[in-house]
Amino acid sequence: MDIKAFLLLMGCAAVILTAAGCARHGTMVPGRVPVKQPVLHTAQGEVVSSEDLADSLVAADYILLGEGHTNACDHLGQAMVIRALVENGHRPVVGLEMVALDMQPVLDTWNRGGMAVDDLESRLEWKLRWGHPFELYRPIFKVCREYDLSLAALNMPRRVVDTVREQGLEAVSESDRAYIPDPIIPATREQRQALEPMLVMHAQMSGANQANKESFFLVQSLWDTAMAEAAVGCRQTTGRKVVILAGAGHVENRWGIAARLKVLDPEAEVVSVMPARAKKDMTSEEADYYYLCPAGKSRKLGLVLDAKDSRLVVKGVVPGSRAEKAGFKPGDVLIRAGDRQVTNGLDLHKAALPAALENRDLLIQVLRQGETRDLVVHF
Repeated sequence: MDIKAFLLLMGCAAVILTAAGCARHGTMVPGRVPVKQPVLHTAQGEVVSSEDLADSLVAADYILLGEGHTNACDHLGQAMVIRALVENGHRPVVGLEMVALDMQPVLDTWNRGGMAVDDLESRLEWKLRWGHPFELYRPIFKVCREYDLSLAALNMPRRVVDTVREQGLEAVSESDRAYIPDPIIPATREQRQALEPMLVMHAQMSGANQANKESFFLVQSLWDTAMAEAAVGCRQTTGRKVVILAGAGHVENRWGIAARLKVLDPEAEVVSVMPARAKKDMTSEEADYYYLCPAGKSRKLGLVLDAKDSRLVVKGVVPGSRAEKAGFKPGDVLIRAGDRQVTNGLDLHKAALPAALENRDLLIQVLRQGETRDLVVHF
């Protein structure tokens, strides 16, 4: 597993911030750049039709569809697989990492047929809660509306994840404890062994300690267990296949959601489909099938950040990155990004993502040795 895969697995808690959030898989935006069409492949790199893929999924109980959140081609691939399943005679429940469990009542209205695709963005508070452009996901929701497929929220509310990351499980409020799975299924030995070297490197770069490492594994395990638990609930309630849409870091190598599904529903068959940027990336160890979607231009800022006490502090700057070219230095405290005050990584993400997608400069104000400085990041 290479460092790029590790940074993806760090999810939205990533230490090296990208303007495209959790995605390692490139950015392609409808209306701005021609969207490449996905090509389905087996793990051996052979092209497979959507019909043949659907045939091979007849016995599958859970189908994990990984994504780079900002890659339009990936979402077309997910929509293609969902459509193929329906045309093969299946009516899966579609589970969404993008939607937290406390928003399920909105999806229940959708499931009753009382909502159009155009209503989802505002009703789900999409921009505030998820942040990645809704238009990238529209092809998926159009297929689900066309065939009246039910949608299910899978994710934990961000406030719960943030509390666990920053203060530990004991700090979760009584009302939010219902979102905490019991038990939280820990990371597999293989996952820990693969990630240990990356976490050691991160510790050297950012000054993190053993507690930070265990916090990372706890949050990742909490995240994956909660989504798996919600998916199992969907299958038990409906008796249908469950298609799970989630970031590639939760799907690759079957370490994340799939490993928890095997514990919670051991007799079930789990199949994974992952994005690939080149045929050489396709291995049977990482996934069962792939949609080939070549990468777009990288949007990484290249900042190693530490969030503490409502402050975002630069711990390191990646050589050759946009951040280095903009003049960031270790010790800088981020104050504002564009017109947004910065107190955590999400604030920076919400300012940087639109700038990256629109290929415009982003002005970031920092505090350095008691003085404010304006730094310009060029996308």
